[in-house]
Amino acid sequence: MRHALENIDVVSLGSSVSAPLCTRLLGDMGAQVIKVERPDGGDFSRGWDEVVDGFSSAHMWCNPNKKSITLNLKEAEARDILLKLSARADVFVENFSPGVVEKLGVDYPAVRQVKEDIIYCSISGYGQDGPYRDARALDALIQGEAGIIDLTGSEAEPAKVGLSIADTVAGIFSAYSITAALNFRRETGEGQFLDVSMFDCMVSILGYFPFRHWYLGEMPSRVGLKHHLLAPYGAFVAGDGRYVQLSVATNDAWEKLCRLLNREDLRREEKYKSNTGRLEDKDRLHDEIGRMIAEHESAYWLEKFSEAGIPCGRVNNLKEVLEHPQTLHRGLIKEMESMAGKVKLMDFPIKMSATPSKLEPPPALGEHTDEILTGLGYDADEIKRLRSEKIV
Repeated sequence: MRHALENIDVVSLGSSVSAPLCTRLLGDMGAQVIKVERPDGGDFSRGWDEVVDGFSSAHMWCNPNKKSITLNLKEAEARDILLKLSARADVFVENFSPGVVEKLGVDYPAVRQVKEDIIYCSISGYGQDGPYRDARALDALIQGEAGIIDLTGSEAEPAKVGLSIADTVAGIFSAYSITAALNFRRETGEGQFLDVSMFDCMVSILGYFPFRHWYLGEMPSRVGLKHHLLAPYGAFVAGDGRYVQLSVATNDAWEKLCRLLNREDLRREEKYKSNTGRLEDKDRLHDEIGRMIAEHESAYWLEKFSEAGIPCGRVNNLKEVLEHPQTLHRGLIKEMESMAGKVKLMDFPIKMSATPSKLEPPPALGEHTDEILTGLGYDADEIKRLRSEKIV
């Protein structure tokens, strides 16, 4: 069986998360990804921890399905090698601060000179223009600037999303845009420049909140484990101390819940016959329901809610997620041999019947340098010289 992007070649100058995750997703679909790294340590994320037999968890997450070459881009000959790679590529991805690739001589105009139809993707915190263009942009900073932290947490205290959500969303949007650009190039022969802003990506997923502000003048409050638009909806502590998630998104579910809890008084209240009325009184509803749920352990309620057709679920910890029967059934975790020995990796989450994803372990730093240079026409003596002169 073929992979969807198996004839696509990608050159990546990505570091940390956003660009490496983008190119990992392209690699998952079969693209041939060459990861260009500094000889002195490589991608910064390689040093974030050493939990996988000396390899970092970030590297194992973001860099499967790639080959690694080391290039000292401060040297002109290393830049020439990168441009030779680019001349054979379909896609070029980088996530340096705006202006860095221009100083290195490998920005879009320079790469376009050697490959006219290149798809060049630049990922940065705030994009390539605007008043924040040069501002520092780490994941948590973007979460704050884009309003995510203010929306998250309890009424008493905000919180950032525990995941590297801004990096991740930017990486996914970038991969999606690259595949769209590849389709456009297939039809027209034209490449293009993709300017990806982590800030823009996060603002774009604010969902219904902007509309409620534009049309109601509403500033959303933090609701903790409750929902901004639906009630009752959220997590409740059962008698065994475990959280039970409950989702009442329809009037039918509300009536089922009232019958299950034997609370005809709530069902008959006129204002509770619509979600709008329930939402206005969500604190009282959550308190009432919370007291009842605390009377029995979580397994009891999950069984009762399921039998009644009311959407419900557990709040699992990480160990429970990794050992979840659905995780295991879907084969999301794969174990394979790598430079770090036998490792566990997360597989691509989409099942594609005709073009399945691929999964190969992340590379050691510079693992494929000789192979890649040989493919560009360098012989053993030339490669030895490049190493001795610290160009690779």
